[in-house]
Amino acid sequence: MAGGHKSNGFKTERGRLTIVGAQTSNGSLSFTPVLPGIETQADWEQHLVRIQASLAPGNYLEEQLSYHVALTLQQWHRLDRYERASLVRSMEDGGDVFHPIDETARRLVMEAGVHALKERSALATHLIELATVATNMAPEEPIAPSDGRFLLELAFASEAKGKAAGDSPFDEPSDWTWGVVQEGLTELSKATGKSVEKILLFVCKQAAEQRQEALEALEQGVPQLERCLVHDGTPLIQEYHSKVLGRLAKLLNLYGQAQAARLGFNIVQPVNGENGDVQG
Repeated sequence: MAGGHKSNGFKTERGRLTIVGAQTSNGSLSFTPVLPGIETQADWEQHLVRIQASLAPGNYLEEQLSYHVALTLQQWHRLDRYERASLVRSMEDGGDVFHPIDETARRLVMEAGVHALKERSALATHLIELATVATNMAPEEPIAPSDGRFLLELAFASEAKGKAAGDSPFDEPSDWTWGVVQEGLTELSKATGKSVEKILLFVCKQAAEQRQEALEALEQGVPQLERCLVHDGTPLIQEYHSKVLGRLAKLLNLYGQAQAARLGFNIVQPVNGENGDVQG
């Protein structure tokens, strides 16, 4: 192959970052905990130097423990940044975490679901289209049975006014045409004393209200739910904070024991608490 002798090494900055530690002599420290695009190698190295200067490790074991103390504090700082960024994003999006908001739209999204609300909006739009053309269609023009049944059932339901539901208010025809729908609407008009146009107008009004409710829930409720999920994630952030703090306490405890042993002090303290390891 023409390129067989060419280097297949990393070509991008992100790729090169994965082998930054390869230049170090100590293999255990070759891993770099820096997040590309968010943190810098220089900041991490400065942070590590300051931690090791504070702890003043006197041997290899203490150096290793001081390294992990620095790494744990780095993770702690990430949690702080994430929590702040989540709060700022919510406030910029219009959320107010300090004052209650109308949660009707959010509750509707949670109860019905996004797919059901989209379907409800589409059905309402389709019903409005059917009701709008109902009186202008040629009687012999066929109509899908589901559409004819849908329009008539809602027209009769709109005039039921709380009457107990029972059998279908109309007989199922052998062939569905617009003439069948028009005859059903005419019978309903005679029974209620309202014009067909007024009945269809009311059907359109109800459908428009339901569509508007669904659209508002999608437009307002979904962002509200996303913000809610961000802030409902706070307990999880607090849990991670607790784990990181537990890990830090454990490391400092081990460091204290190692330093005491090196200096000849007979101090042995039990290591308590759960393993709070959190991956960086």
